[in-house]
Amino acid sequence: METSQVRLRPFQETDLADFYAYTKISGLGEAAGWRHAGSLAEAEAMLQNLLNNQQTYGIEDKQTLQVIGHITVHDDSEDHDPQIKELGFVLHPDFQRRGIMKSVVSLVLTDVFSQQVTKVYACCFTENQASQNLIEGLGFQFEQAGSYSSPSLQKTFSSNEYFMTKAHWEDLQVLYERADFKISPLTQANAEMIAKQWHYPAEYTFYDLSADPEDYEEMMDAKQRGDSYYQVIKAGELFGYFVLEPAENSDEIIFGLGMRPALTGQGLGKEFFQLILAFIQENYSVKRVNLAVAEFNTRAQKLYQNVGFVKTGEYLQATNGGHYPFVTMQLDLTL
Repeated sequence: METSQVRLRPFQETDLADFYAYTKISGLGEAAGWRHAGSLAEAEAMLQNLLNNQQTYGIEDKQTLQVIGHITVHDDSEDHDPQIKELGFVLHPDFQRRGIMKSVVSLVLTDVFSQQVTKVYACCFTENQASQNLIEGLGFQFEQAGSYSSPSLQKTFSSNEYFMTKAHWEDLQVLYERADFKISPLTQANAEMIAKQWHYPAEYTFYDLSADPEDYEEMMDAKQRGDSYYQVIKAGELFGYFVLEPAENSDEIIFGLGMRPALTGQGLGKEFFQLILAFIQENYSVKRVNLAVAEFNTRAQKLYQNVGFVKTGEYLQATNGGHYPFVTMQLDLTL
C-alpha cells in the first residue's frame, strides 16, 4: 500500500537504525503510552515484537527510503470481536504536519474495511491535541472519555475514544450522489471482484478482464490504477465502474466503463452513462469526452450515439491476444 509520499510495508531487521531514530525521541512514545527507547538494544527488542506482528506496517518515505514511523491494526481488546479493530500509530516529528499520517490512516481504513471489518477504534490521550485533530479530521465519531494505564510508564492517562464504522467511512468517500447512485474511488476489494468474478455472456466475454493480461494486471494493481478508477454503487452493491484519463488536449478527457455483467442487456446503460457524464461535468473542466468501443459492439455504439456521441475514427487495437478493430467517438459538452 502506498500514498504519494510514503509506502507501507512490513518491518525488516535492517530497519533498526531508522526505527531507533524516532523511537528514541523523548515524549514521542509517551504520547502514545509507551516509553521511548533508551538504547539501541531496547529499540531492537521493540522492533522484534513488531516483526512478529503481521498487522504492523512500517511507514517508508518514498524519497529517502527511510522508515519514519509505523501503524498497527490491533485486534479488539474488549469483546475480542473479529469484526472490530483498533488503530495505533506514530510518526517521526520531522515528518509531521505534512498530511502523511492522515493519508496513511485513510489508506489503512480503506484496506481493513475491504475485509470483514465493520468498526475501527482510535483513541488518544486528552493532552495529545495533534492526534485528536487528526482523528476528528478523518471523520471518526466520539464515543466516550476513558482512561489508559501504561505498564511501562506506570501512569494512567485520560483518553478520548473514537470509532469509525464501515458504512460511515464509505459515505465519507462518496464524491458524487444522484438518485440511488453513489460514486467513489474504486476500492481494492471491488477491483479484485471485477477482475476475477465479472464474466460476460457470449461474444461479450471479450470484455472479461481475464481475457487480457495487461488489463487484468492494471485492475489488480492499485499503483497502476492510480486515481483514475471510480466505482458506482447502487443500493449498497457494485453497479459498475469507470476510468477517466487526461487526453493530450487539456480540453478533453478519455473515458471507459464497465457494468456488472448481470445488469447488462436490461436497458440500464443509458442511466449509468448519463450519471458518469454528469460527474465529469461537475468535476472536470473539459469541453469534450472521448471513448473507444470495439467495432462489433453495436449495442454500445447505439447507446453512445443516443446521448450525443459521434464517430470520429477507426483503428486496430492490440488486446486479448490479437488485433481488433475499434471505433473512436466524441461528445462535445459545449453544444
